[in-house]
Amino acid sequence: TQTEVYTINGAIVVTASNDMSIEVYNAQGIRIATACGSNEVFNVAQGTYIVKVNGNSHKVTVVK
Repeated sequence: TQTEVYTINGAIVVTASNDMSIEVYNAQGIRIATACGSNEVFNVAQGTYIVKVNGNSHKVTVVK
């Protein structure tokens, strides 16, 4: 299953070929968002985040 995690226009975007469990954590390790889907957008403040997709972690930095 191909999964992409990236930032665009100050948001975190997660795309996958099928529905996946998605969790977004801030730099302090606090979970700030969850979703289950294949095309999700999270509008967040500027900063660094860890995005877990089906247990696989991705580090992203959002710039506004």
